Amino acid sequence: MQSACGRSSRDYPKLVAAKYRLKLTDVTCGAAVIPNVLDTPQGDNPPQIRAVTKDAKLITVSVGGNDIIYNGTAIACGDPANVCTAPKTLDADLAALPSKLENMLSALKANAPAATIVFVTYPREIPTGNCPAMSLTDAEAAILRGIGEKLEATFVDTLENSGVVFVDPYVAPGDHTGCASESQRWVAGHVAPGGFPYHPTALGHQVMADMIFTALFG
Repeated sequence: MQSACGRSSRDYPKLVAAKYRLKLTDVTCGAAVIPNVLDTPQGDNPPQIRAVTKDAKLITVSVGGNDIIYNGTAIACGDPANVCTAPKTLDADLAALPSKLENMLSALKANAPAATIVFVTYPREIPTGNCPAMSLTDAEAAILRGIGEKLEATFVDTLENSGVVFVDPYVAPGDHTGCASESQRWVAGHVAPGGFPYHPTALGHQVMADMIFTALFG
């Protein structure tokens, strides 16, 4: 089941909260950008930071891909009727992303000074090769692979030494994209029964939750 935000009933925040018997306020919302975390409502949903209280003990966050139109580009490229190109604003959006991430983390820390903040990257969406499940030409896959690699590099450069717990499923070995077998697929391809294209599968959320457990407690 999903909320109006596309919020899954089994996303990684819920899995983490259930394991540690934490009271969860889940304000994740599909298509969110960093301003939606800080100061910009998303439809009827207020900025997500309003849910972060002084007594918060753990904050998990994954954001930034929509700020560079990553999945929007993937979905458009997967439509055979479209001519796939990288967003015209990609370079500028990537250049702006580090300061946006840093400002977000500063605001989260100010709202909840005692909280542990966990930043989780996105699992790799585009494999080294290509496959029918991606609904992409080789050239389109290369464009999207390049965007994903640049996004990952920005996350690492900005956040790995920022004082937050950095959880990085993107660099996990093996193919866990929509090209992988169902038992290894962490991210859907162009068709996603019960979910969204190029977004984490139920298995992907479980894997991310497990990575968070390991990062926090070894």
